[in-house]
Amino acid sequence: GNASPLHRTNSLDYGVVLSGIVKLELDGGKFVDLAPGDVVVQRGTIHAWHNPGPEWARMVFFMADAKPATAGGVTLEPEFRQPEIPHDNLKSKGLGLSADTI
Repeated sequence: GNASPLHRTNSLDYGVVLSGIVKLELDGGKFVDLAPGDVVVQRGTIHAWHNPGPEWARMVFFMADAKPATAGGVTLEPEFRQPEIPHDNLKSKGLGLSADTI
């Protein structure tokens, strides 16, 4: 498994899981399990991508340039952070998936 850093970009992103299992980490440490065929649309969210297993996971992304998102009158600028739970700690936190949980 592996993980991207937590990040926010000035774009409108469409992500489609093509194969494997992907965990989407959102700001605050919430995780969403994604499987082939799942679609994610993001704009202005802090997020990271995790591959919790040893198998390859593949996604395709379509990104469109966008002005920075705003929330409560505050402009949300691009940002990069470290994942709240490193990918090798996912299983110890009960976040790893096995074939019998899919």
